[in-house]
Amino acid sequence: MVHRLFKNIVPKTNLKNVSLDLLKNYTTLFAIRHLLDSGIDLRLYTQNRGFMNLPKHLRRLMSNWFIITKDNIDINDDASEVMVLKVYSPDEQISNILLKKRIFRRNVVISPLLNINAELKLAYEDLGDDSVILDITPSFFEFASFIFENERDNTILRHLHIGDVVSINFGNGNNFEIIRAIFCHQKNDLRFAFVIVDWFEELNRTRLGCPMYQLQKTHTNQQRVFSISLVNAIKIVHFVHC
Repeated sequence: MVHRLFKNIVPKTNLKNVSLDLLKNYTTLFAIRHLLDSGIDLRLYTQNRGFMNLPKHLRRLMSNWFIITKDNIDINDDASEVMVLKVYSPDEQISNILLKKRIFRRNVVISPLLNINAELKLAYEDLGDDSVILDITPSFFEFASFIFENERDNTILRHLHIGDVVSINFGNGNNFEIIRAIFCHQKNDLRFAFVIVDWFEELNRTRLGCPMYQLQKTHTNQQRVFSISLVNAIKIVHFVHC
């Protein structure tokens, strides 16, 4: 049974360090079990009082988990602080794109130099759509997720958050960006998901044998808005901030 559970988990990891990912998953499951048992461990004579307040700890543990009851949610309802929205996927390998936790435009931190109209036009052209954009009214979200199916029919669940370092399937060679915003835009009765990113540049230096990067200090002519379907579904490297 344990072998079968681990076998089902492997395709959902980043396939870089499977043993470490499985150990982390196993530890998390036992931590949840310990919480549900109210901190009771039969090997100990006394109960761990640190786990007496179970609802509080579960709220912290599952603060980024979402349960969807329906797909049709009004994205124009600014009064909704927490919501989940399902959007269209332009890629056959990507499905179930969900945007979660709506945030107000005034709380979005992006460069004032960003020309959202021009950038959004380029992002649609990446998808093969060069038609006119009649309405530029993005709705911003804090989280996103989607399911990616690779050539071996294995599915990978990918989560994206503001502040995540990602790579974009764009151009040649490795590239790394940090997500500054996640938003939805409606065009021709379809809702599309996009990310706004800042680019990293390589410093041509290494530390502990690893290449070093820094955020570009000046905004160049590089594109900064991309369809969420172009975000690499598999983390190809482990990126460490310092």
